[in-house]
Amino acid sequence: MIIVSIKTCSEKFLIFGLYFLLLTPLFFQQSLMNPLITFKTIVFQVVVELMAAVYLFLIIFYKDLRPRLNILSVSLLTLLTTLVLSMVFGVSASRSLWSMPERMTGVFLWLHLVSAFFIFSSLGKVINWQRYLGFSTIVSFFMALFPVVNLIFPNIFFDKVTTRLSGTLGNPIFLAIYLLFHVVIGSWLAWNFYKKGQKTGAGIFLAVAIFDLLVFFLTETRGALVALIIGLLFAAISYVYSSYKTNRTYKTYVTYGIAAAIIALVLFSIIFFFSKDLPFWSSVPGLSRFTGGALESVMPRFYAWRVAWQAFLERPVFGWGWENFYYAFNKYYEPSLLRWGFPETYFDKTHNVYLEFLSTTGLLGFLAYLWFLVVVFRKAKSLWLKTLLVIYYVHNFFAFDTLSGYLMFFVVLAFINHQAIGDSDTTVRASEASPSGGRGWLRSAALAALLLVAILPIYFFNWRLWLASHLEYLSINYWVYNQSKEGLEFLNAALAVPNPYAFYVKKDLAASIPEFYSQGKPIPGGQEQVRRAMTLLQEVVEENPLHYFFHLRFADAAIEIYSLDPTYLDLAEKVLAEAEKLSPKRQATFYVLSKIKNLKGDKEGALAVMKRAVDLDPKVGEPHFFYALLLFDKGRVPEGVEEIKLAAKLGRGPITADEARVIGGYLSDAGDYNLAISYFLKAIIFDPDDAEAKLKLGLTYYFAGNKDPAKRFIQEVMASFDLRQSPQYEVIQPILQDLGLENK
Repeated sequence: MIIVSIKTCSEKFLIFGLYFLLLTPLFFQQSLMNPLITFKTIVFQVVVELMAAVYLFLIIFYKDLRPRLNILSVSLLTLLTTLVLSMVFGVSASRSLWSMPERMTGVFLWLHLVSAFFIFSSLGKVINWQRYLGFSTIVSFFMALFPVVNLIFPNIFFDKVTTRLSGTLGNPIFLAIYLLFHVVIGSWLAWNFYKKGQKTGAGIFLAVAIFDLLVFFLTETRGALVALIIGLLFAAISYVYSSYKTNRTYKTYVTYGIAAAIIALVLFSIIFFFSKDLPFWSSVPGLSRFTGGALESVMPRFYAWRVAWQAFLERPVFGWGWENFYYAFNKYYEPSLLRWGFPETYFDKTHNVYLEFLSTTGLLGFLAYLWFLVVVFRKAKSLWLKTLLVIYYVHNFFAFDTLSGYLMFFVVLAFINHQAIGDSDTTVRASEASPSGGRGWLRSAALAALLLVAILPIYFFNWRLWLASHLEYLSINYWVYNQSKEGLEFLNAALAVPNPYAFYVKKDLAASIPEFYSQGKPIPGGQEQVRRAMTLLQEVVEENPLHYFFHLRFADAAIEIYSLDPTYLDLAEKVLAEAEKLSPKRQATFYVLSKIKNLKGDKEGALAVMKRAVDLDPKVGEPHFFYALLLFDKGRVPEGVEEIKLAAKLGRGPITADEARVIGGYLSDAGDYNLAISYFLKAIIFDPDDAEAKLKLGLTYYFAGNKDPAKRFIQEVMASFDLRQSPQYEVIQPILQDLGLENK
């Protein structure tokens, strides 16, 4: 009796765990550094680790629950093996295993996903799959509802809300593919209930599927929309072909209707292609991002794809290592990417799963992945499953996977595997259902021991990771609110927690101290703490010699505290020399190096370095803008004017009031009053309370001969500031007299 209860309770625990996993996409915790990633991933891993311990107990003592290997599970294990091989022979085994805090999709997560799959495989025959998938669909309703509520009531959950919905997944792309899974699953469930005459259930799941589809369109995700269209075309063509092949005349009208829909879709696509630049389309959710200007924004993805191919050619067998595309991207970085802004110069993923496998796991991993996908597709028995797989496979051409996408794919994978095994495996012989050896107390002890073993990864990775992330969050928030004493205490506490992402914590917290020092915030321990922070940053660089942005962060910190110790600038130059080797064509390296040379008084050297950034791609506006500022500072005003005009033509004007005011001042001094006025006006648009910009604008209007606007803007300044207290009062006094403002 005791033996049976242990097995029954263990199975129920595992089934409960499998249901609980479906809830993880909903989880987030604001008081973590990556609130939408860290908490849900930790919860997922902890649950799987506990389930794995119980599952291991069951397969040791009960033969009927031992996994049956088939071609699907073998192909999955083969894929996992190639991931491990790429980790061993790749650039950074640590990054392959753990990934990074913003992703957490390394080999460690894959081990959990594969473990969950085998638990599914063993329990597939006792799971009510319709109920399980129904529960997942209900969860998807709340996943879709969450961002809609946040859109209607901004800041109720998050501080930042955009018209492109993302919810608890933090990215519209991730939410889109998650919802597409459930649009298909919900539609299938609705049809199943309808066939059984259960109209209430059919109505509920159809409503959820429609709601998920509407929210999907609000994510405005181009790749997912293309995937949906291709999936629907596949389903329609397959249905028409099947009807024709089997001569099912009673479905002739349905077949004709589907064929007509296919033709209509093709015609619509042709019309849209030739009219996509019309203003009308920009107001249509889902289609607006396919218009001319919006399509231009996808160009950086093609650069990343080209880098993936170059990376594969360099390391064709095992690749750079799973999750190591970042290193290849830095090495083969294209300067033209800066045309789309700095956010598009950072790629740690290819945004194409197939090229991701090709570049990071080499030919072995790529072929293993393709084989795995083919096996899964062939094992899928029903049209709706094949359609879902087509959608997922096409979507992977334009994106990369995260926990939510992986979770739903592995759920579908387990369902396909359950169907592939068939009903013949559900009958268990009595000899298999009974224990394979050992007494009751031994089994109880074994289960307890395995659960204790499961606590090791829970504590040493998951708990420590959560604690370090939480302490880091608290530290930075205390610093931001000028509670530096508490901020330093939590900083030290976070640094004392060992975890796989410890050097990220060290980098973030250590870099914040020089930043706060440059802002004039009080630092407990003063200069000693600043020097300690620089030492920590140097350690991070030395521990991660291939991480380009760690080098850059040290150099930025050196600039922030150079007044404390100018020798840090010399050290920063050496660090930047190593950064240039890692990413030879990155403009950011030359920006920082130019600042350093300028601070050291080497203005010619600063100009020469910035000119190198310009020459990397003369069609990028950003380098021209900074080059112009250096020319102005050097007194080469006419050249600076030409560069600033060229930068504006290329789309890089001032983006802050300070930038606009400084440029306006240079132009005014050069006598180009009309252009100077335009920049001072931009400064006031950025900051309507910028008294300095208003004063300079008024003076520039005066010199340009426009006394009325000059008087108006200077009066605005005088209303809140006594110009007699200004060091420049003697210079501007005659102007005030001429405008009749001296005594006001």
